[in-house]
Amino acid sequence: MRSNSAAGVQPRSYPVGAVQSERSRTQIERDNLFYLLMAIACASGMFLGFSRTFYLKTYFGTPALPALFVFHGVLMSIWMIYFILQTALIASKRPAIHRSLGAVGAVLAILMCVLGTAMAFVADKMGHNAFPFAADPEFACLFSLIDIFMFGAFVWAGFHFRRKRELHQRVMLLATVCALMPSGIGRWLSQVNPALTVPTIFAFVLAGPIYDLISLGLTVLLLHATAVSDSAGEN
Repeated sequence: MRSNSAAGVQPRSYPVGAVQSERSRTQIERDNLFYLLMAIACASGMFLGFSRTFYLKTYFGTPALPALFVFHGVLMSIWMIYFILQTALIASKRPAIHRSLGAVGAVLAILMCVLGTAMAFVADKMGHNAFPFAADPEFACLFSLIDIFMFGAFVWAGFHFRRKRELHQRVMLLATVCALMPSGIGRWLSQVNPALTVPTIFAFVLAGPIYDLISLGLTVLLLHATAVSDSAGEN
């Protein structure tokens, strides 16, 4: 039996550069889907955490909230909707609209930092524990201030690196996960199963790095398989 080369038929070879380019496009689409799903998961966690005291308070019959708390809840909800919208725009390949809404996110973030700081001190003065898993209102106030600082720092980093897609996506996710999820999903799990509170929060925080490690592994395997295929074709 004659080989392909002997028959005058050259083995089909795919340049590594072309494979890398195709991989890059596929990876970007996969990244965009991951961040959209994470945005939806974060919003779901916030809804579960504040369903009894805010979103479904009429149904559960919980006491009325001070105006400051209500405003904070509305602003937090707007941020989550904004976060989902922005990730959806990127996933649907509408980056121009995404960029045009960047200033809205900056204004929202500033308002959330200012209002969140005021609310932390008011809650402490009222003896209100914003984090059910915190030991006392003073610790909850400190935890809130740390959350606010982290949120502001990550959002600032997101705007600073807005032209670097990978870094921008990751720090904006961290802004939402690190700063907002402990008070959201943590509140819900403290009522359902307190033992799951910390592991679940860490699962959200580590979801991005774990996803990156898996994606990097797939990239290395694909490039290795392509190189082996090219080498076999040349032989």
